[in-house]
Amino acid sequence: MKIFGLTHIAIMAENYEETISFYTNLLQFKKTHHWSLEEYHIKEACMLRSFDSKTY
Repeated sequence: MKIFGLTHIAIMAENYEETISFYTNLLQFKKTHHWSLEEYHIKEACMLRSFDSKTY
C-alpha cells in the first residue's frame, strides 16, 4: 500500500492558540480556513495545509 498524503484529522486541544502555533511554527503548516460552530460548542476551528501542500 502506497501512502500519498493525509486528508483529514480532527484534533481537540485544551489550548487552541498553542496548538496552532505548534503546527504552524514548528511543523510549517499554513492556516487556510478558520471558523466556529456555536451549535456544537466549538469556539474555534481551522484547516491546516502542510508545507508540501499534499495535506489538507
